[in-house]
Amino acid sequence: MRTPASLARRPTEPERRFGHVGTDLVASHDRGAKMPIVLNQSLTGLVLALSLAACGSVGTSSEIPASPPTAAGTLGSTRTLEPTTAAPTDGAGVVCDGPAGSVTDVAGEPDWRRYGDYRPWTTADGCLVRIDVLADRPGPSHCGWETARVIIAAIPIGTRYSNETNDANYVRDPDNVFGDAATASAFDPDAELPAGAVDTGFRQGSTELWADPADGGSAIHLVTGTSIERWPLDPQPAVCT
Repeated sequence: MRTPASLARRPTEPERRFGHVGTDLVASHDRGAKMPIVLNQSLTGLVLALSLAACGSVGTSSEIPASPPTAAGTLGSTRTLEPTTAAPTDGAGVVCDGPAGSVTDVAGEPDWRRYGDYRPWTTADGCLVRIDVLADRPGPSHCGWETARVIIAAIPIGTRYSNETNDANYVRDPDNVFGDAATASAFDPDAELPAGAVDTGFRQGSTELWADPADGGSAIHLVTGTSIERWPLDPQPAVCT
């Protein structure tokens, strides 16, 4: 069984990333304030003057931000953070300024998110993926199908779909609430990756999305650590009325 690549470490938060600047300067001030003082009055005065000067340089340093920076904010008056430099730890991703039509061009995606309880997918570096590239939702609760889960994608995965004529529905329905025994039984909670499977680069927290380009889009694999699930393609998705 092939072992999937580990999820790349996300960028650190801006506060942690730049916090060492202020810490180092304050530590320098502390060392200056604790310089040994000799009994000679002139040397004592000189040391005191140097200590006060060190304190003044810390207080006016432009390297120390007045307030913690945010993902799209400004650090002090000299550094600006890009939207892609920080990602939430909950896997929700950040909206990145992707090229028009790319998988991260969320500004140009259809207005579908407000119509359902969609789970976000991201790129490996934490950028939110367009909903017409990957849409992940539970089954509709008013039909009693909420224990099932559906991931809608195009074939091949990573391209965009627009309607039911060019999308693919991958289903996790172990309880067969959709009433399709063949699709329900094709779900495998303890699968192995096919020999030709590749990492698509899409992520949902610590879960990786894998696909086999040679299988014609018949299934996807969700890999979380050592757990591998096979989600089959549903050729005739159930319709809730």
